[in-house]
Amino acid sequence: GADNRSSVVTGSPWAFYGKATAVSVITSLITENANNTFDIAVDASKLCKNERFSNQPSIDYGCTGFLVAPDLLVTAGHCVYAVNTPNKERVREGKDGDGCRTFKWVFDYAESSKGQTQVSQIPKSRLFHCKELIYAVQKEQSPWTDYALIRLDRPAVGRTPLRMNAGPLTSSTSLSTLGHPFGSPLKFMNAAHIRANDPNRSSFITTLDAFEGNSGGPVMNVANEVVGILIGGTPMNNTYTDPVNKCERINKCTEDASRCNSVDDAEVMAKLRTQGFQTIGSEVQRIQPIIDLVNAEAARR
Repeated sequence: GADNRSSVVTGSPWAFYGKATAVSVITSLITENANNTFDIAVDASKLCKNERFSNQPSIDYGCTGFLVAPDLLVTAGHCVYAVNTPNKERVREGKDGDGCRTFKWVFDYAESSKGQTQVSQIPKSRLFHCKELIYAVQKEQSPWTDYALIRLDRPAVGRTPLRMNAGPLTSSTSLSTLGHPFGSPLKFMNAAHIRANDPNRSSFITTLDAFEGNSGGPVMNVANEVVGILIGGTPMNNTYTDPVNKCERINKCTEDASRCNSVDDAEVMAKLRTQGFQTIGSEVQRIQPIIDLVNAEAARR
């Protein structure tokens, strides 16, 4: 269907919620400068020149995360290095563990009103380290869970944590998400709904336009409450190679999910059926486990 991505620029309606959203950056891609700033090593987009946002920078292996408390950040479990294989979990891993030291988190990685994105001489106030990996899990078996809760090295002052709501969802629930598709500056995606909602799974399928890098992003209802975490989708190949121009093109699927540009429909649907789904779409982890974790942390303190 239609591509519903739009840039979150300074002063836009979604900038307030974007302030609570961060991108993960591999530690080796960050250079901390002597003048209390830092630089991010970015790549040029691999998309074809006439694809949307092809002129924007890209952070390798970037994921999305969001604040649920001043010093607590949520992301997808598979975005945490220590949980990069299925059916694993980590509990109370300190700052020297793989899950903490592999990535740092950067806020306000977004376009300015002039269409520019700052990737050098960035104020260190926007750079956060992981102090503790409170919990992370990625299980590709029933009930298919994929989420993580991280304690940052300090409270993110001046940023309002997002509200969460684990109430019932229906096929008519309107959904949106914030994230960093392909490691790009922050994007907002909306006009989506639930396509498959199996109550026996910890996740549901939506029509959100999501890509690599959107993982870990907040999925919100019309009240801008977080109802889930973006964790994946089918088909897995977000792009395909243009045979003539030798660049990458967005893999677009029809609105009814009957076919996509670059995949064999029968193969995709067969894979989905083995996972218990009957349709193509973006997968979202339900938010209830995160609410439980945050409440438990509040009780501990």
